[in-house]
Amino acid sequence: LTWQLWREEAVRVRDAEARAAWERIFGDDPEHCARMAIESRTNARMSSLARSQAKVWARSHPIELQLAETALAVEFAEAYSEQPGANALWMLAEEAAPGVTPTMRAQAACWLKLNPEEAALARDERHRGFAAEFEAAFSKSPAETCFKILSGWASPQELLWAQHADHWRSFNMDTYSSAASQLQSGLAKEFEDARPANTAADAARIIELRALCELIPYPDCADEFMRAQLPSVASMSANAKERLWLGAHCWRVGHQGRVRQATQQLRTEMAASFSSQWAELLSQTEDFRKGSLQAALLDLQEVDRFVGLRLRLSRRFGWLVGYLAREQGELLGQLQALTLTDPADRVLHRVRPSQEAKEQKKREEAFLLSRGKLEAQLAQSLARTAQWQSYFGAPPPPVEPAKNTNTTNNSSGKNTNSAAKTAAKDSKEKGNKEGKGEAAVRQMKQLASKGKDKAKSGKDRKPKK
Repeated sequence: LTWQLWREEAVRVRDAEARAAWERIFGDDPEHCARMAIESRTNARMSSLARSQAKVWARSHPIELQLAETALAVEFAEAYSEQPGANALWMLAEEAAPGVTPTMRAQAACWLKLNPEEAALARDERHRGFAAEFEAAFSKSPAETCFKILSGWASPQELLWAQHADHWRSFNMDTYSSAASQLQSGLAKEFEDARPANTAADAARIIELRALCELIPYPDCADEFMRAQLPSVASMSANAKERLWLGAHCWRVGHQGRVRQATQQLRTEMAASFSSQWAELLSQTEDFRKGSLQAALLDLQEVDRFVGLRLRLSRRFGWLVGYLAREQGELLGQLQALTLTDPADRVLHRVRPSQEAKEQKKREEAFLLSRGKLEAQLAQSLARTAQWQSYFGAPPPPVEPAKNTNTTNNSSGKNTNSAAKTAAKDSKEKGNKEGKGEAAVRQMKQLASKGKDKAKSGKDRKPKK
């Protein structure tokens, strides 16, 4: 009981200091302090400390806060009398213009809070517009495309429509459910009939290798790697590959345990193959010293004798870069998830006060040990990537999908979907024009020509007298 009383006293002292700090910054005027406390809810530029002080001040001044919310809502209604709901939702959305100030965001949030019925109607109208845009963009098969996007099986261009697909599903739930059920069961049965012997192993291999090939920065190496691992799949057409990949995903939904076990076994084999091939790469390059691109640029020679060697090695061992990229992404995800379990940000419950320090220390040691292991693995993976890039040079940048600039403002009703489609088409045509491996060869030739220029400049330079 005494410990609880002292804890309550500490909370009161802390809240008093927070209220004093808030009033010291924004003055003694309660109206201005209340306005800034409301603005802190939607102002991303305020620090977490300022937001916590605003919450403490707002809890102790509820009347002033209500008056300030009413005043801000009236100001917003007077400024945007035609379509206040649509403008308020647009200001609070991520695609809002940079000219929207924190005060305008606070006014929009207060108007939405004090006008729930009109806000719900405006929100439904906005979402219905998103659904109509999605159906217009994928008019041939909107239900199938929506199912692929929400399941994470779509192409990068289609995944940009995830928000629109979610709203389309909300307004067409019956159509989506029937189409999703038919598509999933049909593709799963088709995949199982095509591969009856080792269905789980084939599904795991197709899914894992497809994800790995997308991370390999060399297109010719990705094709050769897929051809070596799955010869029957490499000879298929693009549409057949896509259908086979979807079938593997659909079959995995109904057989998650078997596919999970096959995936773990496949990853164990790939880890062993990575270790052996990385050791072979170190042996052939003499620990990245023989034929290094960095050494060729520093050496003033007219001809780089190791261009062909680096090109052959990059084609043979290029999948190692994709493996490292996937490993780094998984380690970063584990570190990010581990930060959510940080004992420093958690309150211990059902622990005696005499054992609290001991339990806290025990949890912190376990947390630091887990984080240290993940950070060591990530550092080793990043070091290997740095060694690869210092030897071969930076890989060619991938052709990025066009960003979805389809932002809907219900007050204007403009649709910029054509810009996204044009950009995606241009990037696709540009990628088709470049042959396989041309980007890597072109980059190596440019770096070799730089070495020649340096050599010539070194020969032409005369010594000073």
